[in-house]
Amino acid sequence: MATLKEVAERAGVSQSTVSRLLNDPSFSIKEETRRRVLRVCEELGYRNVFRPAIAVLDAPPSGEKLQDAYFSDLRKVLAECAESMELDQPTFIRSIRELTERAAEFDGFITVDATVFPEADLRALHAALPHGVCIDTNPAPHLFDSVRPDLSQTMLDALDAMIAAGRRRIAFLGGVGSIMGTHDYPEDIRTFKTCAYYLPLAGIVASLVVFLLTVKIDENMHDHIVEQLEARLASEETDKQ
Repeated sequence: MATLKEVAERAGVSQSTVSRLLNDPSFSIKEETRRRVLRVCEELGYRNVFRPAIAVLDAPPSGEKLQDAYFSDLRKVLAECAESMELDQPTFIRSIRELTERAAEFDGFITVDATVFPEADLRALHAALPHGVCIDTNPAPHLFDSVRPDLSQTMLDALDAMIAAGRRRIAFLGGVGSIMGTHDYPEDIRTFKTCAYYLPLAGIVASLVVFLLTVKIDENMHDHIVEQLEARLASEETDKQ
């Protein structure tokens, strides 16, 4: 195990500074120095003292007030994970430029939501805080890592469950937006194409009813869907006559 002297030498500070930093919460020291000492402690395995400061970039798309249950659950899980790992609660930041300006306060960041950021802002953030992980989508795969769900398999599991329950008329409500980088798609190809391809293989001959929605929860969404379904049913009845 590393010694206090080894930590102090590598961090470029005195042994007393390291000792006071680790044992006296009220000890005042420059933030840059504090982080350097803690990183050296982690690298050398000197105690388990490193508690990384994590930011969560939670910037909703411009003009949209998100009420999406999926992203709400992500925020909740992030807070729960921080607590279970005995980390400080993450700091939620609503602007990529604010995060860039406050980069010195954090060791890394996590992004949630489906915002498309300008390339210049992403590069500025990477220069200031390169350790970032994007959840669900990745606005800059050449700069940051991402953790993404297997939506195709999720769709197959959902369809299997519906077919096993005897359902034959199946509607697809899907999102519209970026999946990787700044490229927009007319529908989420990870889910819609899986659904459209799988149904005929499963013997579901009825045509698929598709609704493509934004991540914003529209108050009139229910009425919009009902109107489309009524029009579709009326058209099918006319074709039968």
